[in-house]
Amino acid sequence: MRGYRHFLALLLIMAVAAPVLAQGGACAAPLDFQIGDRARVRFTDGTGNRLRSQPTTSGSVLAIAPEGSEFTIVGGPTCADGYNWWQVSLITQSATGWMAEGMPGNYWIEPALVANAEEAVTGSTGGHESQTAGLPGPPGALPVGVQRLRLTTLDLDGTLGVYESGSGWRMLSRLDEDASLPALSPDGGRVAAAAGGRVYVLDAGSGATLQSFDWPQVTGNTALAAEWVAWTADGSGLLVTVSERNASGFPRSALYRVDPNTLAVTELLPLSDAFSLQGPPGEPPQVIVTPDRVIELPSSDKAVPVVVHSFDPAPTFGGQPYIPRLSWLTGGAAYYVIVPQQAGSSIDLVAWQLTPGGVAVEVLRVPDVNGTGEGLVSPSGRYLAVSYWADNAVRVYDLAAQEAERVFDGLTTLYGWTPDSSGFIAAAPPGPLTYHGLNGDTTSAYLPDVPALRSIFWLRDGTAIFRHVVSGGTELGVMRPGAMPFAVRNGADPGSAVLLP
Repeated sequence: MRGYRHFLALLLIMAVAAPVLAQGGACAAPLDFQIGDRARVRFTDGTGNRLRSQPTTSGSVLAIAPEGSEFTIVGGPTCADGYNWWQVSLITQSATGWMAEGMPGNYWIEPALVANAEEAVTGSTGGHESQTAGLPGPPGALPVGVQRLRLTTLDLDGTLGVYESGSGWRMLSRLDEDASLPALSPDGGRVAAAAGGRVYVLDAGSGATLQSFDWPQVTGNTALAAEWVAWTADGSGLLVTVSERNASGFPRSALYRVDPNTLAVTELLPLSDAFSLQGPPGEPPQVIVTPDRVIELPSSDKAVPVVVHSFDPAPTFGGQPYIPRLSWLTGGAAYYVIVPQQAGSSIDLVAWQLTPGGVAVEVLRVPDVNGTGEGLVSPSGRYLAVSYWADNAVRVYDLAAQEAERVFDGLTTLYGWTPDSSGFIAAAPPGPLTYHGLNGDTTSAYLPDVPALRSIFWLRDGTAIFRHVVSGGTELGVMRPGAMPFAVRNGADPGSAVLLP
């Protein structure tokens, strides 16, 4: 069970993140699974989902199902400890137990994408073949004035690949099935990933291994193993998340900076229950977010992390700590964090603006918000969208006017804003992502016209990288500015991307 988890927001910057509030262990409405449905562990940060003996966080751990592991729903749901639990039978590990679904805004399981994906897209079983057909392949030439794109991909079996404008997709290496999403260096020349507790650095052109090491090799600590890898903003070092290797209780993780040439190691964050690395969309991570702090990453190996904001008291969900997802202004000039704050017998939702290296300024306080999900500020800094899972609605607030702008009903999960701040993306799981314009529009030039959109993030030039459902599975696609969307690879998940000269 992923109650405490870290995720690399750089790689899945628009990935659904943890909600901000739950009261007294109450549960939101469960996902719409039926007995006999086939589901899988979602791809998010490379960590597995715990299978427990009982539907509670105190149940013993029977197995850890890696991302992508499929299972059959055999019982549930049951509400306990703030989570909805499903009794499941793992297909590949021959084990049956209870698995938490996650929470509104941060679901850890999803429907498996099997042969009846057409039904999942349309809600019926016939007459919609044209809606689930795949996109055309990559174009032979780029639009005028558009930079080349390099994008890493990861298949369920551990196949690591790279797509490049004008060259198409090619396989780089085959790693273990538990491989983390591959991260490109800022110059696009190297690819890093963790698999089987080992870190690999590959040449992005040839796929040749430039460096590989496990954690005991560089520290002598046999109790820790590498789980996640990212690059520093200048490309001079690796940010490596390592976790304790134990079979019970919540994982504890630490963050280190590693020189990929000398293997010199610097500890940035000691063993903690949970944290995440976050940064502007499509950019290297800039901060560490824990359940009670926002910490800026050092600019060099000689500097130390700096705490720029502390949460007092630390926010919780269902009595357990959670990690808020930051909202970044266009260009990364500032970022926002939205957290609950106890106010007598009720909860206020407070939005803070943080300037890198500066101080936090409160920009909005929404009183008495018991039962909210997540809050995200638009890239322009003008609007705040807040999901209210108890009401199945998203409310948008005008930060300049300090008042509610509009209510959007029928939505439980807030996904993010479009780059132009014209609207937001949300869903009513397990349904697809949909666009909701502030002016009432239901389409945006920043979103591809595809069925059953499942994930999307944008680079600074407006390039969209997305996954959507097609007949028989999912398809990874790209939409460049001013161009039509195209397919990159079926069944693959996106890693990171850079724009090349």
